[in-house]
Amino acid sequence: MRTTPSPSRAALILALVASTAACKASPEAAGAPPAASTTSKAAPPSAAAPSAPATTLAVAPSAAAEAPAASLHALTVTDIRGEPLDLASLKGKVVLAVNTASQCGFTPQYAGLERLYRDYADKGFTVVAFPSNDFGGQEPGDRAEIAGFVHDKFEITFPLMDKVNIKAEPIAPIYQFLTGAGPEGTQGPIKWNFTKFLIGKNGEILQRYESRVDPLDPSVKAGVEAALAAQ
Repeated sequence: MRTTPSPSRAALILALVASTAACKASPEAAGAPPAASTTSKAAPPSAAAPSAPATTLAVAPSAAAEAPAASLHALTVTDIRGEPLDLASLKGKVVLAVNTASQCGFTPQYAGLERLYRDYADKGFTVVAFPSNDFGGQEPGDRAEIAGFVHDKFEITFPLMDKVNIKAEPIAPIYQFLTGAGPEGTQGPIKWNFTKFLIGKNGEILQRYESRVDPLDPSVKAGVEAALAAQ
């Protein structure tokens, strides 16, 4: 019978060294919890395994995520000539803010807005119009075209502002305020052209009138008169 030769002393020493090194490299062997695997298996749908907390990245807040202004008077807008208009200049006035368009089925409301303005202007009331192309692409013109159209066709004399984003990002701060800072019933996205917001003397939103409400509707006139009578 052939006898298997015993391993040499050198071979035994090498094997022992390799085994010791492997034990030191293995956290399980030292009694430590295992490290997270870089390729983890997905838990079955029935398992309720908690997910690891996500890493939080420091991201600067965007302008669109900022809280809306508390008052109309805290804002500055740009008029149809490209000049800044500080809305603090309207303190003490009642304002009807409206988003307008030159090619809309509601465009004839410009005439009613002008009539409302003339009826109450000497009592401390004004209309402020904000053209926008966000709804049906119905205000495609530039500043000169918009101004020329409303003055030639409707002879408006109330303040007309530059085109603004109302639905498309970034939404203009004035419309972040109008759709997000008022009481219940006035908040929420604009649905169409000629949505109207009644704003009191202190710059706070009082009422919202949707597109189909004519500027000369009794509800609008009653709102204007009540706001004018308030201290």
